[in-house]
Amino acid sequence: MRRRVVETLGEIGDLRAVEPLSTALKDEEPEVRRQVVEALRKMGVPAIEPLSTALKDEEPEVRRGAAKALGEIGDPRVVEPLIAALKDEEPEVRRRTVEALGEIGDPRAVEPLIAALKDEEPEVRRRAVEALEKIKDPCAVEPLIAALKDEDLEVRRRAVEALEEIGTSKTVFALDVENESTGEV
Repeated sequence: MRRRVVETLGEIGDLRAVEPLSTALKDEEPEVRRQVVEALRKMGVPAIEPLSTALKDEEPEVRRGAAKALGEIGDPRVVEPLIAALKDEEPEVRRRTVEALGEIGDPRAVEPLIAALKDEEPEVRRRAVEALEKIKDPCAVEPLIAALKDEDLEVRRRAVEALEEIGTSKTVFALDVENESTGEV
């Protein structure tokens, strides 16, 4: 019943529901909390605070949904809570967090995203490369060049694409050297 009420509040989309939905983030049922995050996502900017709080929920699905929602909202105020979520124990939460930071495109995320290039999970590293490509900060060039040696083929491919997109003279040199060493043209 509680889940259905939350779902209905989300469908209505009235911003007056943000406060009661925020309270429902303390519900004992993970499914209710997941639905709350989905409802808050539809509320946009007024839901930033409760969604940021949801990044610390005990349930990984709730944290993952909160990261996704915050990325969709795209407000720069969520960058710091998202950066903190890059240390989450769950790879899927880290992946969503990296994607969210890429969507927002805030330069404050560059250094933490560079650190994510060393994540143990290849999918997190892939998404970190994509996020750095979107932000296009020249500070990412050296770490992306280093990613050309990643053990994961897809990380290496995406690093090439990101370096091409950023397009500095250092990038061109690195890509030429990489092509020579692999025999590619």
